[in-house]
Amino acid sequence: MHEHIVVISLDALGTKDFNQLKNTPGFQFLIENGTYCDQVVSVCPSLTYPAHCSIVTGKLPRNHGVINNTKIQPNRAQPDWYWYRKEIHGETIYDIAHKMKKSVASLLWPVTGRSSIKYNLPEIFPVKFHQTQVSQVLSAGTPRYCLELDSKFKHLRKGIEQPWLDEFVHASATYTFKKYQPYMTLVHYVDLDAMRHKHGFDSREANQAIQRYGQRISDWVHFLKKENKLDQTVFVVLGDHSHKGVKKVIRPNVFLRELGLIKMLEHDIVDWKAYFKSCDGSGYIYIDKKNPKITELIRNNLTVLSAYEENGILRYMDGPTAASRGADPNCSFMLCACEGYYFDESPLGEFIEDVENDPSLYRSSHGYEPHIPDYNTVFLMSGPGVNKGHSIETMNLIDEGPTIAKLMGSSLWGVDGRVRYEFFSEILR
Repeated sequence: MHEHIVVISLDALGTKDFNQLKNTPGFQFLIENGTYCDQVVSVCPSLTYPAHCSIVTGKLPRNHGVINNTKIQPNRAQPDWYWYRKEIHGETIYDIAHKMKKSVASLLWPVTGRSSIKYNLPEIFPVKFHQTQVSQVLSAGTPRYCLELDSKFKHLRKGIEQPWLDEFVHASATYTFKKYQPYMTLVHYVDLDAMRHKHGFDSREANQAIQRYGQRISDWVHFLKKENKLDQTVFVVLGDHSHKGVKKVIRPNVFLRELGLIKMLEHDIVDWKAYFKSCDGSGYIYIDKKNPKITELIRNNLTVLSAYEENGILRYMDGPTAASRGADPNCSFMLCACEGYYFDESPLGEFIEDVENDPSLYRSSHGYEPHIPDYNTVFLMSGPGVNKGHSIETMNLIDEGPTIAKLMGSSLWGVDGRVRYEFFSEILR
């Protein structure tokens, strides 16, 4: 049986990207010695933080509580993210390891701040003027461990810029495994997501990031072989969502401001009766429930807006319908963008704008409905107790946590997903 579990998240890795990497040495070894699915359906909304919480809990966002990357804070230039473990409702796979009295290391895994993880380098950054990167990490992670990594590998990074941040995380993760031998290691690489946002889906920079992902997996396989740990380690590689290239940005809060539902003083929101919270390829409208007439006003306007293709709104749905798809049950409406469009939260500027007009706007994005074509991600498991040279046709992101928990000889309760026994050899079934 296994002695270690290493879970590697390759942010923004889609099926197309996985097919590019199949023949690289690391992936080839894991495929030959494991089981994979290259048609994994993400969650709604298909964003990094909701997705990673679904991975470790087996729950949809509406049930684990992390329904977006960032919080509703219209009066803030940079809202807080869902940084902390307390935001997650229910048990995670790393909680199971902790209860089993086995150590866990986590490097940049989302929503792990102030958790029970023994070796914790959380994903967190400053969003207020008095905060620094160091103070944020030390307050949310394992201070001595974070300082140790910084002293050894800070020369590799340039703040939180990519690909240098992933270089720092990669060196830190293998160092941690070698020195501390944790039972479970969770690592989140973000290079590809950053490059696609900034440069575009099929950009040269994105393709270089895909190749760096392949090299990182090869490095891990080589490292575990060198440490004589490969045969005792279950190695998991997964994605959280794919991406779609975009040409236009939509700003629903500009429209809500024109309806008189958002009040501003110069560039600041001072009051609102309705507010749009972006999830990039989708987004929520929240309404002051004290005035039911606003709901009908917005519903009527959304009906008109979504009737015209040039407005970029594929569809809208009410709160209960959004909840039925796994999204926030507290929203009044959820909007879904057409392909080639994404949503921005700003109440300033044009309602629709070409992204080429502003270098700060995305060239590629995520957050779309998870069932749209060519948008799936991947899940691969290799090691003791796992079927060799096997693949399965399709699965859901919410199946991953229950499947990993089963591998650990345990289970997650109250899940929306299920254990995928196809990954396991007879000894685990």
